[in-house]
Amino acid sequence: MVVMKSDESVDDGATEGEGVLLRRTANYEFKGKHKLMVKTYQHNLQYVHLYTTRLNILKPRVLRAMQEKIGDNLLDSSTVSVSSNKSSPRKDVGGGAAAAAASPSKLSMGGSGSGTGGQAVTLVSISAIRPDQRRYAVVGTVQKRQHLKPSILKEVSEEHNLEPVLPRDNFVDEHCDQMFIEDNTQSLALTGNIKTHYSSHISCFAYFVYLLLSSGMVIGAIGRENSEGEFHVDQVFYPQWAEQDLSAVDLNPKEDSYLMFVSGLNIGADYEPVTLDMLAAFVSGDCGPSQSIAKNIVRVIVCGNSLSSNCVDKSLHSQARYLSKKSTVGSVLPLQTLDSLLQQMAASCDLDLMPGENDPCTAFLPQQPLHRCMFPKSRMFSSFNTVTNPYHFSVDTSEVVGCSGQNLKDIARYSKVSDELAALEMTLNCQVTCPTAPDTLPCYPLGKNRDDPFVIERQPRVYFAGNCSSMQYKHTCEGNQLLLCVPSFSETKQIVLVNLKDLKVTPVCFGVSLI
Repeated sequence: MVVMKSDESVDDGATEGEGVLLRRTANYEFKGKHKLMVKTYQHNLQYVHLYTTRLNILKPRVLRAMQEKIGDNLLDSSTVSVSSNKSSPRKDVGGGAAAAAASPSKLSMGGSGSGTGGQAVTLVSISAIRPDQRRYAVVGTVQKRQHLKPSILKEVSEEHNLEPVLPRDNFVDEHCDQMFIEDNTQSLALTGNIKTHYSSHISCFAYFVYLLLSSGMVIGAIGRENSEGEFHVDQVFYPQWAEQDLSAVDLNPKEDSYLMFVSGLNIGADYEPVTLDMLAAFVSGDCGPSQSIAKNIVRVIVCGNSLSSNCVDKSLHSQARYLSKKSTVGSVLPLQTLDSLLQQMAASCDLDLMPGENDPCTAFLPQQPLHRCMFPKSRMFSSFNTVTNPYHFSVDTSEVVGCSGQNLKDIARYSKVSDELAALEMTLNCQVTCPTAPDTLPCYPLGKNRDDPFVIERQPRVYFAGNCSSMQYKHTCEGNQLLLCVPSFSETKQIVLVNLKDLKVTPVCFGVSLI
């Protein structure tokens, strides 16, 4: 049984009773190909270039956000001396006093809503901050230091007769975790009170750390250094959002145009073959009343985890190769089933297949497209595409950006953010799709001349994440932007249709309980 839930009426149109389904087409472009595709992998690169590039890209956006908040009183010509006779007991690492600070400029915090009481603030690098009760503004990368975070040194601690590390789902310790801000010169511990809504059982700053920030974010902070060498924060600024180009987008189209999102097929586990057949029939328009919608589906996005994690027999990796030479790989039959499903959908509609955490692909982000040789039936169609994760493309000038869900799961492991839509909005606020990479989320090291593949360069009209526990969505930017959590199909039997005409969301449920 197929159940469609929507606030909008569906036109029972034109193709009912006809032998051929006349499907709507749309212009398509893979926008992020130049920075998401990894042509050559160099093992001698360090991750420092990734953090440096991210900071250099987002720092101007943070400064613009600070300027908008505090008013038009940025005085670039004034230079303020920050020398101090007092020595600082600062809690920092790296850089030290040897790093030279850039010439600071003064920010007059007299703008409405700034919460600074009109006091002057000096913009400096972290190494130039002194414990002189002056108010400073700094821009840097957030770094969380969590002693429960997995470490290879702790994993081998059994060799030294130490206590082994127990498996955990969350690595937050509200009492011992610390947060630092780091730029190209130095890092500095953060503390303070942030003006927002707080939880009652933990301190204000702890709530801010666990719910609003994660490692890898680039932020601006205003405060002063206290006697303990920590930076007491009064206000935090996220980067200014990238521009959203709506000039070429028809905001008043006459016809419906749907993007279909499906994730978490998990073929190989306890899946129902009937629901997969119903899914293929829905896309191809063979599901009776769904023809009027199917003809307007311009693209199908499969958002990762198409195969189940049970398809991988981990015991084979620990055996000698000659012992597993004649073993049957557990993913062969599920892969054939997936190929048949994709073939049916690609025969009638353009389809993009993203890799996921459980799929036969490298775990390093950005995950590279699954090899087409694994899909002998589907690859015969030009409408079948294997793409990267994260994925950035445009359909009829509407830009779409999203991931297969690893970014949200990793944020949940190292923070108190349990709501997936809130985590998705957090990544949008910081303008980085995967902020925890490479700290706790594996990714490719970045060469000196490459851009950060996770920085959002243009504000998407649709921003999604796959393999979520339930469908959630939120409209922002006065209804011109959609944040979407795509549910796992194997758990919810749901797909999601997004109408590019007005960004209305239609969940479609599949089930056999009433057949």
